Amino acid sequence: MGLPTETQYENCERIYLDTENQVMKTILEHAENAPAREKIVIDTTGSVIHLEDAVLQKLKQLTKVVHLETSADVRAQMAEQYIRKPLAVVWRGRYSEREGESVEQALDRSYQELIHDREQLYSRLADLTIPYEQHRDKDFGISSLLG
Repeated sequence: MGLPTETQYENCERIYLDTENQVMKTILEHAENAPAREKIVIDTTGSVIHLEDAVLQKLKQLTKVVHLETSADVRAQMAEQYIRKPLAVVWRGRYSEREGESVEQALDRSYQELIHDREQLYSRLADLTIPYEQHRDKDFGISSLLG
């Protein structure tokens, strides 16, 4: 997709989200029509929270949405990693440059704000939120979640 500062970014972001919406609709259709005995896990992307409301509501209706929480420290580490090695990110207009900021500083601040905002959206959608310290614990596993 490129960086949010690049001219093609908004068009690439739109194409990406359109594609993600279609893929998620296909996955949810499969989940809706699957036999009850079939166990399905849908591991979404971070940008899933930016999909159409109807898609998110269907996801919530058909699944148990689990939100893996991140801490402020982890969000800062994620921003540092993004700046070192940028990957595709759906910004949804959250990138901005403030007066006196370099592009790197704006990316760092905007990325942390984006992840913080997503955290709030995920927690509202989730049936279960697992605190960062718990899901990162070496003894945490699926049996911890189910038991």
